[in-house]
Amino acid sequence: MACPAFEVLIADWLEGHLPPGEASNVVRHLEGCHQCAEFARQWRVLDAGLSRVLRPPALSAGFQQRLWQRIATDGLAHDPANREELKERTQAEYERILTRMQRRVWSFGAVLDTLGLGLLVAATATAAVVHAPKLLQALPPELQGRFPSPLWLGAVLGVAVLVLGVLAVCRRPGRLRSWL
Repeated sequence: MACPAFEVLIADWLEGHLPPGEASNVVRHLEGCHQCAEFARQWRVLDAGLSRVLRPPALSAGFQQRLWQRIATDGLAHDPANREELKERTQAEYERILTRMQRRVWSFGAVLDTLGLGLLVAATATAAVVHAPKLLQALPPELQGRFPSPLWLGAVLGVAVLVLGVLAVCRRPGRLRSWL
């Protein structure tokens, strides 16, 4: 465990972020404090191990410049004179995204989902009506009395498949909203 007053300073020193005067104070302290010297050694070992295993991501050209520009721009939002402009830009961006979302109501994926679900329900209803009498006879006697006709059993199965289909479609983000 390092001295609490030097933990952060040692980390900054190892990263090369200390001014020369503070760096020399840390070096002097490390020469006289066994615990802090061990702390610094452990940080070096950890840093070397992580450097071998983890590679920093490649940043696009101009990333740092764009980052500092954005920080400066976002900092202007706290200035009352710039708040109104930022509010107008945000509102315009919101409306542009909303318009783009509304145009996607009849997107190819939404139409395909609707068509597939309709075919699934139609096929299930057809199969249920055709096979419902056989299914009804296969049910235990106490359940057979609950369905007055094979058509009822077909309707129940059709609704069950419809609900399962809607749930499957809803699991994909944005699909149900694209239908509405």
